[in-house]
Amino acid sequence: MGLGLIEEAIYSNEYQEKYKILEQEYYKLFINNCKNITNFRWNTSLPLYQYPGASTCFSQLYIENLELWNCDKDVPGLIKFIDNHLHNIRIKNVLLSLKFLPSLINLEQLKLKFENYCYLSEQDWKKYLLIASFPKLQYFKAQYLPPHGVCVLIENSQNIKEIDTWNYFRGGDAKFDEFAFNENWRFSVNNLKNFFEGWRGRKPIKFITRFDKCYHFTQEHVEIVQKYYDEGIIDKKIRFLYGVNDY
Repeated sequence: MGLGLIEEAIYSNEYQEKYKILEQEYYKLFINNCKNITNFRWNTSLPLYQYPGASTCFSQLYIENLELWNCDKDVPGLIKFIDNHLHNIRIKNVLLSLKFLPSLINLEQLKLKFENYCYLSEQDWKKYLLIASFPKLQYFKAQYLPPHGVCVLIENSQNIKEIDTWNYFRGGDAKFDEFAFNENWRFSVNNLKNFFEGWRGRKPIKFITRFDKCYHFTQEHVEIVQKYYDEGIIDKKIRFLYGVNDY
């Protein structure tokens, strides 16, 4: 019974009103008195940017990284806060309209990932990627985003120094002409054979290994690759493969 009374008191209107007042006073104290902030968790729907002294307070923060997690609605002033004071943003599990994306013109680092369970469609991403431009962007990472939209964004952001993309391409086999892998890949001899058999009749593929030694790439694998090179399925000499499994 005691726990029930406590829960009832916590969720009562009177308690909620007092909590809101206390929360407002807390953030007012923070805005007017806290200096040298290194970690700020914006876990409130209060319009902090409208508070007296907020503009001065936030302008003195040098935030190098901001992560948005599990956000399912607009946060008042957040876009303005990001645009004015942020250089690096990572968005994860966020249900926000992509309308804000093109407005973040001061970003220097950007990581975007499209999840299958996300309520945003591929067309939503493409629409705003096509009109986005980040003149100060230096690092861009994209996962599972529409390829054309990503390409246009890169073209519109002229100062990018590093790009990391990880995509699936619908109908990509028509453009696919190179297969590269490192020593962490494992596939059976039969699967390798099936891959090359399925490639017959297409443009010869470049088969590239990104390793010097690999225990999992056996002599049988090498012989399969040699066979399909001799038949013209592979468009790259494979002498470098001999010896990769010698230990």
